[in-house]
Amino acid sequence: MSKRSGDKIHLNADQFKVISDKLDDMLTDWGCDLNEPSKGRALPPAFVNAFGASPSKSPKLLGFMIWEGVAPTKKFKRDFYRKKDDWQAAWADEQRRMKELLEKAIEEYDSGDAALGVASGQLIAHLSFLSGSTELKDPSSFNLVKVSEESPQPRHGEDLHSALSAGLVVVEEIVADGFGVGNLKLTLRSLSSEPLIITIRKGTVFQQKSWTHRSDLLTGLDYMVALLPESSTTKEMLGHSFTMVCPPPSCDEMLITDFYVDLEDLLGSQALIWDHFQNFKWPSKPT
Repeated sequence: MSKRSGDKIHLNADQFKVISDKLDDMLTDWGCDLNEPSKGRALPPAFVNAFGASPSKSPKLLGFMIWEGVAPTKKFKRDFYRKKDDWQAAWADEQRRMKELLEKAIEEYDSGDAALGVASGQLIAHLSFLSGSTELKDPSSFNLVKVSEESPQPRHGEDLHSALSAGLVVVEEIVADGFGVGNLKLTLRSLSSEPLIITIRKGTVFQQKSWTHRSDLLTGLDYMVALLPESSTTKEMLGHSFTMVCPPPSCDEMLITDFYVDLEDLLGSQALIWDHFQNFKWPSKPT
């Protein structure tokens, strides 16, 4: 299994039993009946969705515990997980900060005349949240450049943002799943009576639609999409994530933003992108 730091840990039989016992203790403290789960206190829906209704000894949950720093040793710090009131207070504080950041970001970045399907507020709110800030960080802090202000023109074809603003195309769907080649799928529909070549510049940023806390993505290469008149085409692309703090997208619907990342020498490599953004010292867990 992997720790948040990226270090690998191999559990022997004794360590597996210890970490499993710790999981059982936490479930019992919550109010679960490990022998008859249907009789105990119900687990939160989001928890069940992530780890299942019977999470005892779940490899996925055990891996998450190790990722979060639970050590497979017999010495168990009971304060690792806080009492219900403490958790609720901390959760409420995080929700308040997320809500305030998003409201400010939407007002600042999504209240203008952006093309249909283009939004940036969730991106800025998310990156600001991950950096531990209570205020919106300036986009330049994350090497973000605003496309609408730079007005870049590709060497070939029509720039995607320009085509969207001009009403030549619309975004039908953007779906992201995992990491690597083909993890980002963009479906465009032409509104033109003429054939089009649409260019998606390298570094173009795509944001999550809501607070999933999964990765926002940026393209690692230039892509060109050929569109016949009034037809739609799906383009599979490579989408890099900003940071290892967030898990990869999981069949998530995305939105194209009004930003691109100006890091020409790094965009070809996910490892170089991660190394670069590690300099921002993302917290191991947002606070």
